[in-house]
Amino acid sequence: MTDFIKGLDLSEAFYHEEAAPLIRRFGGKLKFSAALKGFGSDVLGYDTPLSRDHMWGPRFTLFLSREKREAVGAELSSYLAESLPSRFRGYPVNFSRPDGEGIRIMEETKSERVNHLIEITSPREMFRDYLGFPYGQMPETSQWLTVSEHRLLAVTSGRIFHDDLGLGDACRTIARYPRDVALYLMASLWRMISEKEAFVGRTGELGDELGSRLNAASIVQYLMRLGFLWEGRYAPYGKWFGRAFSELSVAGELKPFLEEALRANDWKGREEALCKAYLLAGREQNRLALSPEKPEVKISSYYNRPYRVIFAERFADALTEGIRDPFLKGAPKIGSVPHFSDVCPLYEDRGLTEKLRILYEEI
Repeated sequence: MTDFIKGLDLSEAFYHEEAAPLIRRFGGKLKFSAALKGFGSDVLGYDTPLSRDHMWGPRFTLFLSREKREAVGAELSSYLAESLPSRFRGYPVNFSRPDGEGIRIMEETKSERVNHLIEITSPREMFRDYLGFPYGQMPETSQWLTVSEHRLLAVTSGRIFHDDLGLGDACRTIARYPRDVALYLMASLWRMISEKEAFVGRTGELGDELGSRLNAASIVQYLMRLGFLWEGRYAPYGKWFGRAFSELSVAGELKPFLEEALRANDWKGREEALCKAYLLAGREQNRLALSPEKPEVKISSYYNRPYRVIFAERFADALTEGIRDPFLKGAPKIGSVPHFSDVCPLYEDRGLTEKLRILYEEI
């Protein structure tokens, strides 16, 4: 195998140097968009040499209008299969047939025809298949709160190589949560913190170190998710969650406290680290001026018990006051589906998340 090159760079060069001239030769004035988007680590820029073992290589998605895709999509795909070279920058352009899960890998071939990995679809179909959102329209509140953030990343991340169809504009309309949805999610996360912040000490005091660590770990994740919302970014699923958090500007100060909380050998050390994180998070929340009132940023004893907390519900209440949408203002602070469940089928099966929309719909 040749020297490693990031998948985004490899695919963009493959498009410009090999595929684009062929597409134009085939279609003349054919209008299309081309991009690398989807679930791959290469789309997020997190790929490493190990990533080359599946769904990685000279590839991209070619977007046509639905009418053009139906009219010439199959013919264009066949033309590319007959015309593309067998290798590009040292990597096979040919891919294996899909396995039972649809996975394909680069594969050498002696045939003059390659099984390329250029998917041909339409923007509307991508939005429907990945998100269930209407293309070019603002999603409903219940859709925002049930769709996987990783799916939102799959559509809004990556790189667009050519864009006759306005794909970039459509992706930018959903590049971040709408204001009220973001405030609701932040309020929910502060509420979740409030429910567990005293448990780190209470469980530890009872000798339940495992329980104390689990409660601390939950709070760490909630604080990390707040960081993504503060900076208007979607959080990926578990494999890339920590990596992506490290790229946030707030991570420079917050991450050491979170690591200290997870590393601590006793509940008091855990609590001390979390209190430092709470103070930083509270100051950041106030600095962004997202709520009409700025709660005092201070650590207090938990009523008459010897546990130190920030009383996180104060920040949840302040954010709720800033929400304009009447439904979201009064909705239970349960966050989005990715906030209260990391069960993989909820990320992989859009049909399941569609069924959960009832949690967020007015009755």
